[in-house]
Amino acid sequence: MESGVSISFLVAFAAGVISFLSPCILPLIPSYLSVVSGVSYEELTGTGTKDWRLRRKVLLCSFLFVVGFSLVFILLGASISVFTEGLMGMRQQLTFIGGLLIIFFGLFLTGVLNIGFLKRYFQPLERTVTTRAVGYLGALLVGISFGIGWTPCVGPTLGAILTLAAVESGKGVWLLLIYSAGLAVPFLLAAFAFNGFL
Repeated sequence: MESGVSISFLVAFAAGVISFLSPCILPLIPSYLSVVSGVSYEELTGTGTKDWRLRRKVLLCSFLFVVGFSLVFILLGASISVFTEGLMGMRQQLTFIGGLLIIFFGLFLTGVLNIGFLKRYFQPLERTVTTRAVGYLGALLVGISFGIGWTPCVGPTLGAILTLAAVESGKGVWLLLIYSAGLAVPFLLAAFAFNGFL
């Protein structure tokens, strides 16, 4: 059982890293860093993170951005855990359905299945995302917006982890916390070493 749990956590972390490396997130990291910190791209590429005050601002705003999307994902994990607690009498059926869903999301992610409505997304804070964030609260709001609305980028991977959370009774919050860490760690590393990342 212990090894099963640690494998689930490893899968969740790897899924977060895969989300970060997706084609609609990785190339936009410089833009995300600029938006969430309120620092222009020219400032970042000019002095870059060699200026400690600039680096500190980018790091702190990036951290708040990460906290924002992590809150959304962890709340999703908690909701799944609460929902599945009432269905534990059907554990075997849930495990089978969960396995099918993970295969389905894998086929969708690799492009074998092309389903148009799964590629749609909703951005409730689109105005905030298209302009620069205003202060630290703005960075947090952009992170929440990212967590809520960026489903084409993280949706299939996140869906697989949510399915895993539904099957792993009581582990939803932990799995989504670790998934968020897998997405957050490379993002914070990019914020810390912006010039090197470019």
